[in-house]
Amino acid sequence: MSEFNFNVRIFGESSANLKAAYISWVPAPMSLENTGDQPVNVDISYEQVGNSITQLDFMEEYGVDPSPTMTITVNPGETKEFFVAGKFQPGKPHNGASPDGMDVFVVMNMSHGWKAKVAVMVRVRRNANELSAKAKRDFINALATVNGIKVGNNSTAPGAGKGIYSTDFVPIHQSDASANEHGDTQFLPWHRLYLLDLERQLQNVNPAVTLPYWRFDQVAPNVFSKDFMGETSTTSSNVAFNPSNNLSKWKIGSVSNISRSSSFNTLTDAPPHLRTQAQTLALGGATGIMGTHQSQFSKMEGNPHGWAHGSFSGSISSISTAPRDPLFFLLHCNVDRLWAMWQFMYKRDKFDDKNTYPYQTSEDTSNAWKLVNAQQWPWSGGKTANGQLDAPGTRSNNFTKTLTGKNFTGNVPTIKDTIDIYAYHDRSNYLGFCYDDVPFDYTHKKNITA
Repeated sequence: MSEFNFNVRIFGESSANLKAAYISWVPAPMSLENTGDQPVNVDISYEQVGNSITQLDFMEEYGVDPSPTMTITVNPGETKEFFVAGKFQPGKPHNGASPDGMDVFVVMNMSHGWKAKVAVMVRVRRNANELSAKAKRDFINALATVNGIKVGNNSTAPGAGKGIYSTDFVPIHQSDASANEHGDTQFLPWHRLYLLDLERQLQNVNPAVTLPYWRFDQVAPNVFSKDFMGETSTTSSNVAFNPSNNLSKWKIGSVSNISRSSSFNTLTDAPPHLRTQAQTLALGGATGIMGTHQSQFSKMEGNPHGWAHGSFSGSISSISTAPRDPLFFLLHCNVDRLWAMWQFMYKRDKFDDKNTYPYQTSEDTSNAWKLVNAQQWPWSGGKTANGQLDAPGTRSNNFTKTLTGKNFTGNVPTIKDTIDIYAYHDRSNYLGFCYDDVPFDYTHKKNITA
C-alpha cells in the first residue's frame, strides 16, 4: 500500500499549529504531500460543527471559480497545493463567517481509505453591534491582556496600564506625529497599518480575535453596553462597566477609567450629521478617485471620521489622547472598512494607479512620507516627518508578525503594502484580514489574470 503523508499546511504552516487554522474570504493555500510510491486521489469537502452555518469553498488554482467539493490527485513525491476560502453568504449572520471560533472542518477522504479533518475558523472583522457574547468577551480579554491587566490565571501580567497598549500604541498617535498620520491621503493607509499592528497583538493572545468595527452611521446599543465598550451617557464624564468586564480595570499608565461622554443617546441614535455609508462611498465620484488634501474620497477623513470622533467629549475627541479610549480602534476599524468597501466597488487595488493612491513619484509631492513606496513611521525607525518624535516603546522595526498574512520586508511596512489587501494582484500581499461585508471578488480576479 502506498504511504501517504496527509499533514495539511495552511499558509505554509502545519495545521497542528492552531494559529495557522484561520482563513477568510481570500483563498488560503493548503497542501498535501504524497511520500509513497502510488498516486492518491483525495476528495475534499467540508463538515460543519454543531449548528454552524459556516461553509467553505475550494479551488485548484488561486482565484478560479470555487466549488464546495473537489477531487485532486497527488502523485508520488509530489506536494499538491490547493486553496480554501470561507463562502460568502449574503444575508446570513456575518455573511457566513464564523461567529467566534473554529466551527467547520476541511475533510479529506483518501482513495486508500484514510481520512483527515482539519478544523478552521473563517475569521473576519465583524460588526461590533452583532458580536456574540463569546466574541465580545474574547476581544475584551485580549485587549485587557495587551494593556497589562491580569486576565484569568495570567500571573505574568505587568499590571493595568503597563502593557504594550499603553507603552507603544497610545504614544504612536500624537499631535507631533500628525503630519505622518493625518491631513492627506496617507491618513487611510497609515491607520490601516496601525489597526493591523494592534490586531496581531490581540491574536497573539487569542488567535480567534479580530478588531470589530463600530458602524457609526447606525444605532449600536450593544456596543455601548456595560458588558462591552461601556455605557456612555450625555452627562457622566466616565464610562460605566459591569464589574465582570475587564475594561472596568482599564488604565493608561497610572490614569484609571475611560473618559467619554456623548452628544447623542447611544442606545437609540447614531451620531448626528455624519455622512451615511452610501454618502461616504459616493465620495470620489462615479469613477472612484481618492484625490489629495481631503478631496474626492479623502474627504471622509473629515466627515464621517472627524465627526464621529467629535460626537464625544473625553479622550477620544483629541488626537493625542484618542487611543486612550479603546473605542478609538472600533471607530477606525469602520473607517478602514469603508475604504476597503470603496476599493472593492471601484477596483482600487492597484498600487500604481493614481486614482487609487495619487502620490506615486517624487514629482507628485515634496513630502516623501506620502509616496506609495514610503516606509511608514514609527516602524521605519527615526523620527516623525517634522523631526520631533522618536518611535515609542518597541515599535521601531517591530511591526507585529503573523502566521496568516504578509510580514513586511525588514519588518517595515510601506503605503504600497496597504493597497492590495485582498491580494488580487499578488498572493503574497494578503495582510491576514477581511471584513464581513467585503467579499473576495472572483470575477475581478479572473479579469486580472485573463
